[in-house]
Amino acid sequence: MRRDDIYLYVSRANRARLAAIIKDRNSSCKAVWRAEIVLATADGAGTNEIMRRTGKSKPCVWRWQERFVEAGVDGLLRDKTRPSRVSPLPDKVKLAVLTRTAKETPANATHLEPDLDGGGRRHQPVERRPHLARSRPQAASYRDSLSQRETRAPPRSDDAIQ
Repeated sequence: MRRDDIYLYVSRANRARLAAIIKDRNSSCKAVWRAEIVLATADGAGTNEIMRRTGKSKPCVWRWQERFVEAGVDGLLRDKTRPSRVSPLPDKVKLAVLTRTAKETPANATHLEPDLDGGGRRHQPVERRPHLARSRPQAASYRDSLSQRETRAPPRSDDAIQ
């Protein structure tokens, strides 16, 4: 499929912007080759020559030529927005979920249960270093010795002197 219908006129200002994109070391690679495609097209190079220079496919060259015609230099610098793969939930479904969540308690509720006894403590105390208990057997004995040290009463000063 030959495309003789693509002839681009690039103004001096746009040519300067495209050249600046190519020269700028902070430009993304894709912005650079997009600019190279447009400048080569404006200079009269054919599609095969542009493909050889940039290493891109024919449809890619055509896509960026058309994008420049539609949106100019700014169209080369940003990707097109695409719709999400997952469609958003309808408003009816959102309302039903929120209503049900606010009014009903889940079947196996654990941490979502209200504090009915009034103790003020909802969660069980967390073990100090559970990762050590699983990986090293000696960690459990060390942890036990620490807990025993904490529960022992400190020696009285009379006993320490003797």
